[in-house]
Amino acid sequence: MSSKRELFTNLFSNSRWWLFERPQIRDVQVDSEGEFIDIQLNKRIGDPLRMDDKRTRNKLVLVNFFSSRHEDQNQIMENLARIAKNLGNKLGREVFINSVTTDPGYDTVERLQAFAKKLQAPTGWTFVRATGEASQALVGRMGRVRGYTSTQEIFYGTPNGFWGTFPAVNSPEEVAYRLINVIPRSKPRRLQRAGPVQLDKVKHSWTSRMS
Repeated sequence: MSSKRELFTNLFSNSRWWLFERPQIRDVQVDSEGEFIDIQLNKRIGDPLRMDDKRTRNKLVLVNFFSSRHEDQNQIMENLARIAKNLGNKLGREVFINSVTTDPGYDTVERLQAFAKKLQAPTGWTFVRATGEASQALVGRMGRVRGYTSTQEIFYGTPNGFWGTFPAVNSPEEVAYRLINVIPRSKPRRLQRAGPVQLDKVKHSWTSRMS
């Protein structure tokens, strides 16, 4: 009986990450040695966006910056919620969303929890609150120095791969379709025809093949 109990305990322990037992709200800062620490858990963590986690290394990761008290950004977050819904059960398994507040003074853990509840944020969507050097580190991590407004853009890519962005107000159905098709695969996907979109194919806003 004890061996069976240990077996199920180990299985449950190994599956905890996939059940997303980590807090949906991550409150982080940088310690004296420049390492990220989770304030809620009071222990060092890796990248708050989990980009250094070997289990997300071959997954698709989304990152965006927002403030819950700005109405225009709230609309963007509501659109992101629709994208999350369209991703279905791939979210939290093959795709992970990380939303970083740019207003940690206002966006307390409690406010973020209420905001996540309002958006009905599903498993796989994490809200990150970072202050001081931690916030600067996250901004630098995403290379947010290209001259565009990052609160209007959503970053997407794999931790060790090529990264891109798309407008946060794009059609949630089109974005979800696009993301599902760029999830890293073990086998190469079938090559797509280049050039103008075929007459019998659906046109998508993220591509220049509109003619």
